[in-house]
Amino acid sequence: MPRIKLNEVIGKVAYFYEKVRNSIDFREEHLLRRAMLERILRRRYLVETRNIIDARLIINELIRARYLPNNALPETLVPLVQNYLDRYIALIEHLKLSRANPDDRRTIGWLLSVASADLEERLSPSTREDALVEVMYATLRNNLVLPETIPAGQEQDVLVYLAIHRALIKSDDAMLRYHLFRWAYPQWRNPDHAVTENIREHFPKLMASIEARIQHPLTERLLVICRQYTIPFLVMADVFREDPAAIQMLLANPAALDEATEKAMKDRVKKARTRLRRTTVRSVIYIFITKMMLALAIELPYEVFVLNLNHYGAVMVNAVFHPVLMVFIGVTVIIPGKENTARVVAAVKEILNPSAAREVFGKKLRPRPRSATRSFVFNLFYLVTFVITFGAIVWALSQFNFNWLSIVIFLFFLSVISFFGMRVRQVVRELSIMERRENVFLLILSFFSLPILRVGQWFSKKVPKVNLFIFLLDFVIEAPFKIFVEVVDEWFSFLKEKREEIS
Repeated sequence: MPRIKLNEVIGKVAYFYEKVRNSIDFREEHLLRRAMLERILRRRYLVETRNIIDARLIINELIRARYLPNNALPETLVPLVQNYLDRYIALIEHLKLSRANPDDRRTIGWLLSVASADLEERLSPSTREDALVEVMYATLRNNLVLPETIPAGQEQDVLVYLAIHRALIKSDDAMLRYHLFRWAYPQWRNPDHAVTENIREHFPKLMASIEARIQHPLTERLLVICRQYTIPFLVMADVFREDPAAIQMLLANPAALDEATEKAMKDRVKKARTRLRRTTVRSVIYIFITKMMLALAIELPYEVFVLNLNHYGAVMVNAVFHPVLMVFIGVTVIIPGKENTARVVAAVKEILNPSAAREVFGKKLRPRPRSATRSFVFNLFYLVTFVITFGAIVWALSQFNFNWLSIVIFLFFLSVISFFGMRVRQVVRELSIMERRENVFLLILSFFSLPILRVGQWFSKKVPKVNLFIFLLDFVIEAPFKIFVEVVDEWFSFLKEKREEIS
């Protein structure tokens, strides 16, 4: 069977570019290919304004970036992917969306994000992951008690399902949109004109409904609860993936199951250490690149040409402090110990044996509701913590002769790095099923760190949309670079053909 084969030399150049780009776009590793798919679709449809997106070119880009293997995929994959792409392009045309209209461009972008998740599912079916989500949903659903303000039944079930998806397999918004889109229209897997027409008539309402569920105010609190219980499900999946043939034997032999679970947990801890180092390095690279570019492009010229300063203490601090802080956060993470492993082993028993004593999954879990008055008072005090925390930092920096621009840059990176640090620590925290012990020190630390973390979280969501470096790479550099790569690749293919003609 003919296979898709590309030039290895050109592939190395494209792979290097993708590595550089990913170093300044902090994202979960398993989401990188889906994100690249969305990037390609947006570039080819919105930027290059093509009415037809060539599946072969998309597959070629994925192979060059090493998201797909070279000389391994059958040529029959091209028309299959093309068929899926054409469905979304046809839906966009049915909706009569214009690239020139900002609202329509957002809707097109929304559909292309769904298309990217759809293609990711076709290229790498998530059958195991979906089954694991179902198991966790069946285990936790009756434990979760949602507020009466949310209609019982389907609405509550969907919110719990989305929270588990986010917590267990780290699904992003595009993946959740795709799952809800497919759930609303299961016929979309094999649509005809009638299905497309039906979606067209209900699409504005469908899109609004999906976004309302994904962005529901209760989502974050449900996510926090679900995250505390993900590790036993992941370890259980590791046990059965290691030796599928031995599943029945393990289920019939509790001692062997405990031993296999403990081994899988130790392997998870070992991998988490490696991932922790890799995530820390990626974060430091991101911080260093963006900090140096900002320092050279904005901060240093401002101090030299506007303020006429001949000392560069603030610039040096801004260049060095934040990468060092990121390294410090990475090396001070504490790995969970034996007590946590024993609790994971007990949790796996409860998942596989519903009649077992419910020590881990026995209690009711309630996202804490608050009255409007209490919420207002707490938010007011929360606002005070912002004023105190950032006011103290600004005052301290001003004592070291930081100008307003240096202070803004320092606070921006402090917030982003603090949030990145929390994400780095999350790599290890996900191994723990133990309840976190609170003390006075943690309460004081939370008082001062929460405002910084919250701002960092906001920046992490908003900045990628206005990130100058991402914009330069995606819309100024990437489009001509990918065209250059395609032309060079075709040139090498032409030379190869001529060489074969001579021989």
